[in-house]
Amino acid sequence: MGKKDVAEKAAVAYFGLSSSMDRFPKGTKVNVYEGFGSNPKTTGFLDELAKKIESVWHENIGSYSRTARLSTHDFLYYINKLREERGATPLTLKSALIETWMKNITDLYDDVVLVEVGNGEKRKLLLVNTKITL
Repeated sequence: MGKKDVAEKAAVAYFGLSSSMDRFPKGTKVNVYEGFGSNPKTTGFLDELAKKIESVWHENIGSYSRTARLSTHDFLYYINKLREERGATPLTLKSALIETWMKNITDLYDDVVLVEVGNGEKRKLLLVNTKITL
């Protein structure tokens, strides 16, 4: 199974969508991004975040998809743990930095993809580590 297939399966399971693409809620689109060309520098906070995310993949394996994945909420949890250690105020889900850092993590690791599930104006993101699949 290819990276895109693994990532789509993880997103379908995580967000509770039908496993059949033709049975998704009308207007739902799933996009899998293998990279964004951001060429991020792993210094400072991004370096700490990348190490943290590396260390928690095995704690975030889906029971159905059997693949390591992090939702925006999960990702924000780890961001805020690191920010707390630094004495910084926590971010909220509205912060644009969350998506930026999710894209950076996608660009840093060959096996990590970002899945976007959208329906109209609603949009959800999921980081998937396609290498960590049971």
